[in-house]
Amino acid sequence: MSTGAPQPAGPSTRHVPPPPDTREPTRAGHEIGHGHGRGHGLGLGLGLGLGLGHGLGHGLGLGHGLGPGHRHGTRRRSQRAARLFAWWLTSLALWGCTVDRGFLDEDLFPCASPSDCGEGWGCVRASPYASDFCAPDCQSVRCDGICTVQGRDALCLRGCRLQADGTSSDCGDGLACVRTSAEWDDGVCYPVRRCRGSTDCSAGEVCLAELVGLTPADPRSNGYYCVPAPDMDGECPSRSRPVALESGTELCVATCDPPDTRCPPGFGCLLQAAVLSDVEVLCYPGIYGVPCDDDTNCLLGRCLDTGASGRQCTLGCDEAARLAGGCGGLSSLATHVSALTFECDPAAAGGGGLCVIRSGIGFVCTTPESDAYVCADGLECRTFSSAFDQVRLCTKGCRTDRECNAPGAYVNYCQPFLEESVCLPRFAVGARCSDPRQCLSDRCERGVCVD
Repeated sequence: MSTGAPQPAGPSTRHVPPPPDTREPTRAGHEIGHGHGRGHGLGLGLGLGLGLGHGLGHGLGLGHGLGPGHRHGTRRRSQRAARLFAWWLTSLALWGCTVDRGFLDEDLFPCASPSDCGEGWGCVRASPYASDFCAPDCQSVRCDGICTVQGRDALCLRGCRLQADGTSSDCGDGLACVRTSAEWDDGVCYPVRRCRGSTDCSAGEVCLAELVGLTPADPRSNGYYCVPAPDMDGECPSRSRPVALESGTELCVATCDPPDTRCPPGFGCLLQAAVLSDVEVLCYPGIYGVPCDDDTNCLLGRCLDTGASGRQCTLGCDEAARLAGGCGGLSSLATHVSALTFECDPAAAGGGGLCVIRSGIGFVCTTPESDAYVCADGLECRTFSSAFDQVRLCTKGCRTDRECNAPGAYVNYCQPFLEESVCLPRFAVGARCSDPRQCLSDRCERGVCVD
C-alpha cells in the first residue's frame, strides 16, 4: 500500500536524532498562568501555524512558520554610540582602565566584543531590538538582578522593580526596566524603549504587550518594550523575522540559532522546532514549557533544570495542582503545539516533581538511549522509515481515529499497517497523502494535502 505516512522500520533498526521558586506569584500571575483552562491564560496572538509534528509527509517538517524563510536586514550603529565609544576610550586612558565604578555601572555602553568592556565585564548579545552592551561578569560582582547566560559566561543584568503606577526604579541613561515575569513585578535593565501599548513606540514599532494580548489599560502591560515592525518591503532586522498576530498586526520576532540559544527578555529558544532543522528558529514567548537558559527567558514560571530534557520555564507539580488542577491545566507550550504535552515528572528536581514538556503523538523521541525527548504517558517511542532516513516518533496502537485524539480534537489519525494500526499526526498543506483523513484540511488531491 502506498501512503504518505512513514513506514515502521524493522525491529533492529534504530536512529536517534541529536538531543538538543520559592516566591508566591501575584493574583494576576495566577490568572495569566492557568487562565481557567488550557485555551486561556497568556493570550498569545501569534499566527505561526505551530503544528509541530504535523509535517511528516512534507519532509518531516515541524509546521509552517518555524522553518526557513526568515529575512535579514541591517542595523546602523548610532552616532551617539560612536561618540560614547570615543569618549569611553579617552576616559579609560585617564582612569587607568578602571571600569568597575561610575559610567559602566550606571549607564548604557554599547560593545562589539568583550574586549570593549574591560576586565571583569562582558558583552551582552542583546537582540535584534537593541545594540549589544557591556555588563559585569557574575563571578566578579554580587548580581542584584539576573545572571544571563552568554556563551560560556554569565553576565549580570541589573535588577529593577516595576511599580503599580506604571513607573519603575531607575536604570540609568539608555536603559529601561523591562518585565521578566508576567507573574511578578520584577524586571531587568535593558537598552530598549518601554511601553504599555504601541502608541508609546516610535513609528514602525509595535509594543510586545500586544503579543501577549494585553492592552494599555491592563495593569499587567507595564514593563513590555517596543520591537520593530517589518518595513515596506516586509524586511526585518538581522536575527529576526516577520510574524503576523491574530489581530493582523505584524512584528519582527527574534530568532536563535542552536546551539546558540540566546534570546531577548521574555523569550526562549524553541528547541523543539530545531530538532529536524538546521536553520534559525523563533525565540518563543516564555510561557510554561518553553526551553530557557535563565530566568530572563521566562514570562511564566522560573527557568529550572528538568534533567535530561534540559532547562524549561516551569514550576513544581504541587504548585501546578494548586493553581490549575495539574500541569495540563496551565497555559503552556503544549497549549499551542498539539504534538507536545505538559505533565508532571515526579522524579525531577530531586524527587520534588516538576511540570515538563513531553513528546506527543508524531513528535520525535529518543528513549531508551536518552531522555532528551521522552514520550507522554500512554505513548511509546517507535522507529519509522521516512523518505530520507529512520526517525523515532511517539505513538500508540489504535483501531479508530477517536482513540488517537483528545475529546473534541482531530489532529491525529489511525494509520493501518500490516501488523497493526498506530496513531500519527495529520499533515499540513503541501504534505504527501493518500487519504483525506491524513490532512488537517480534510482534502487530499493528487497525493497532496490542499486547502
